[in-house]
Amino acid sequence: MRWRDFNPRRWWQWLLVVVVGLLALKEFYLRLKGTTGDFATFWWAGKLCLLGRNIYASVPGILPNVYAPLGALLMVPLALLPEKIAFIIWQIGQLWAIGASLLLLERFLEARDGKTHERFWLTLFLAFPALLSNWTYGQFNHLVLICIVVMLWFLKQGQEGIAGAALGLILSVKPFHLLPLLAWLLLKRCRKGVFGAVVVSFFGITVIPTLFWGWRGVIELLGDWWRQFTPHIFCVSWVSGSLVSTLYRLLTPCNVAGEINEKLFVNLISLPEWVVTGLVVILSVIAVSVTVWLCRYPLYETSPLQLLWETSWVLTVTLTLSTRTEKHHWVILLPAFFLLAHGILGLNIPKLSGKVGLAWFFYAIANSDLVPKVLRIFFRTAYWVHAAALLLVCFSLLSSLQGIKSHKDDSAKFNFTRCTTAHFAKMIREFYERLFQTRWW
Repeated sequence: MRWRDFNPRRWWQWLLVVVVGLLALKEFYLRLKGTTGDFATFWWAGKLCLLGRNIYASVPGILPNVYAPLGALLMVPLALLPEKIAFIIWQIGQLWAIGASLLLLERFLEARDGKTHERFWLTLFLAFPALLSNWTYGQFNHLVLICIVVMLWFLKQGQEGIAGAALGLILSVKPFHLLPLLAWLLLKRCRKGVFGAVVVSFFGITVIPTLFWGWRGVIELLGDWWRQFTPHIFCVSWVSGSLVSTLYRLLTPCNVAGEINEKLFVNLISLPEWVVTGLVVILSVIAVSVTVWLCRYPLYETSPLQLLWETSWVLTVTLTLSTRTEKHHWVILLPAFFLLAHGILGLNIPKLSGKVGLAWFFYAIANSDLVPKVLRIFFRTAYWVHAAALLLVCFSLLSSLQGIKSHKDDSAKFNFTRCTTAHFAKMIREFYERLFQTRWW
């Protein structure tokens, strides 16, 4: 595979390049002209480290640093450069990480169906809202993505320890949304992978920072990190698009203005918070139960296609039920978008393909400059459309179960089936019927 093999050929691919390219250039120019967004937080963490100050100290006009101490150490090389120059290098790194992830996923799949070009562009179409958001804010998620894809690659190669180390590396910097992957490795009986992840994350969180700050300093920094992080765990304002925060926004009279002196309510009905909390707990139990059942086979009995599906499912469910999920976090769902693109290309049912594409296109335009602001405000899209799109990805993945085999199979066959309520209910019933008959070890 060469890069020129991925040049746009169809009209919609050129349209995607023009629209996304213009939006990306606009945001890039604004960041160079003004502040560098979230990247400024990362850069200042490295700068404070160089200056010998507390990396969690407040910097005027800069968002608080909520990443582990290792994140500041990794930013030290960029902090040696002027902020805007470092930002340019950071954005170039984003493009490289996304491209490298797509190439690794294509080689991981080994479909050999002659649809590499179409799969590449359809994946970009499905993922561009998340990619554009990550680009706009100069976020960290492309590094999380490349570590996840590298983990998948080494799991396929049978090098479980290295795969776990890749996960442990990013866990020691940004553990948000990634701990369920560690639980998934444990569920897959991947002991070497779990060991590698735990060891590397332990060294990254404690040992390596101790070499720079001493053990007393590390203990203080970890305490500062916890105090800095906990206020941001749960958010019901528009910035959080998870199903959990959306249910609280729409079902309880909670203020979503985001400002202390302002009030804004978008709830459809007014339920007590304990009722919504109970609903969230029930949904979480169902999701975890279904996930355990779907991922019950050990790693050595799992085909590469199933491995990709399970990783995509765990990440999607995690973002859906997280207490805080922002649009740029969706970059880590690139394996899910890649898998769905692979499935859509193999469809013989254009209607389902059209529904998935149109629904996703609605999400893309409802949260971009392509729709007038007055319409976005009128329909309150910022408060519910993220969760709707995450549910769409969840049910699209579930609808692909019919065509994915749980055991080893060298072929990359894939087929969509209509995910009906009866099919979903049957799957849950089978889980509870066989749960206590499964041998876990």
